[in-house]
Amino acid sequence: MSYDATAKPARTDALVRFAHLYEAYLQAEIDMTLSPEESMGNEWYAGVGESGAKAVTLACMSSWLSDVRTVLDMPCGHGRVLRHLVKLFPGAVFDACDIDKPGIEFCASQFGATPILSKARPEDVAFPRKYDVIWIGSLFTHTTQDLTLRWIRQLASHLTEAGIIVATFHGRFSALNGEAFGYIEPPIWRKIVKGYERGGYGYQNYSQPAHDGNVPGDYGISLSKASHILALIEQMKDLRIFNYIERGWAGHHDVLVIGKPQVGV
Repeated sequence: MSYDATAKPARTDALVRFAHLYEAYLQAEIDMTLSPEESMGNEWYAGVGESGAKAVTLACMSSWLSDVRTVLDMPCGHGRVLRHLVKLFPGAVFDACDIDKPGIEFCASQFGATPILSKARPEDVAFPRKYDVIWIGSLFTHTTQDLTLRWIRQLASHLTEAGIIVATFHGRFSALNGEAFGYIEPPIWRKIVKGYERGGYGYQNYSQPAHDGNVPGDYGISLSKASHILALIEQMKDLRIFNYIERGWAGHHDVLVIGKPQVGV
């Protein structure tokens, strides 16, 4: 194996570029217009969005990306993080994907993203392009292990040559505090914890349909060990692991960064 002497200065240039983008983002005016149908508007709303932008910046710095031209936010909701990402990467093309149709329509009209209606089966979603950054904020916190892996495989097939997936999970912090946070009814939560302790990934459906029954298939609460998630990714030969940060999003969710080029390249 030969050592590429040009890699170090090129990477340094990319790190400086991402630092400048983040500095400019911190000075930008964020559009805090809320959708009339936004269900998560509270005192933490702006801070959670800002934390998402910081997590994505750190993810880019830990990867082999040199620039960000295309971004997918999924599930975008009503733009809690997207409103920050469009300021972080002002020259990028954005797609907003969710099962919530009013959410993607709001993200299109307010933030200029292309709306993509999600499906119950990952394989049925038609993404129009490949992405440098795919932000998955709080999807895998609600899916079975099987569905999580299917989504990762589908999304990985839509990455550019150096693209990354930045995904959040309920990890050790959630395991310790989930019952107090009231993620789900205590008897169901204890079943989730049991699965987490035994096999590294615990999951149970909500007792009542989520999103007024608009989410088809399994949808509930998941809890996963970092070691288990990393072991699952290690089996995917076309991806490499760039980073895993416990409590990396809003001091709550763990953040996993995976992507291209594959580890053998």
